[in-house]
Amino acid sequence: LAKTLGTVLNERPELRPPVLQGLSAMVQHQRSLREVVPAGGGGGVEVRPTAAAAAALEAVGKYAKNFLPLLFNLHQAEPAEKREPICEAIGAYAHAAPPALLSDFFRDVLRKLLETAAAGSAADSLEQQGSLLDLLLALAPALSPTEHAPLLWRAVRPLLSHNSPLLQKKAYKALGTLAEHHPSFLTERLADVTAAFDEALPTCHTACKRRRLVCLQALVSRLSAEQLRSAMPAMLGEVVLATKESNVKSRAAAFDALLLV
Repeated sequence: LAKTLGTVLNERPELRPPVLQGLSAMVQHQRSLREVVPAGGGGGVEVRPTAAAAAALEAVGKYAKNFLPLLFNLHQAEPAEKREPICEAIGAYAHAAPPALLSDFFRDVLRKLLETAAAGSAADSLEQQGSLLDLLLALAPALSPTEHAPLLWRAVRPLLSHNSPLLQKKAYKALGTLAEHHPSFLTERLADVTAAFDEALPTCHTACKRRRLVCLQALVSRLSAEQLRSAMPAMLGEVVLATKESNVKSRAAAFDALLLV
């Protein structure tokens, strides 16, 4: 079956969407099957996948070495408007992949991103960087908060102030993803993250305002009360000003953020 699915993905583009949806749904369903079990001897409990779900995910994960590279190649070959279902399938499959294999794939994509960025700022280079960032963002929720999140942050931090709106948007999305899925990373790097966020404000492109505000919401929702009090003065001023933005979606994001701060 795995070989057949791979062949269909490669050779039957008209059948690709349902296969991608099926892969995503299969992994997501198995990950949703969880049970509460005792944790240690202290009377606590933990929630983990059922035995059947864990076995199913392990079986699916054995094919990650074949499917993830295939999905990566499809993503890079497709136009931007057709990549979202592929990203969703990559993100789902990443949760079933063996950690060591996932780490290798992440590092390979990150290396390609850095090499592409070093090669220049031509339009095709910027487009490729954006595409590679999409792959990293798809993998990000399944990555290690201690091993991989700092590497991703180091790569996207300079892009918050990049002169390309495309890369700025991707960088803000990456930061929001880290805040949402790896809050422990945010807590450990809060000073650096907030400093980078503040430094990027003067260079934030108009087209990126909404994405920045959405990212700010993700940051605020993960801050402790003490951290929020410390960061509030700068954030509040920006959010209040953003409620006067001409773009409707940016204003809506600003009001949503205002409710949080």
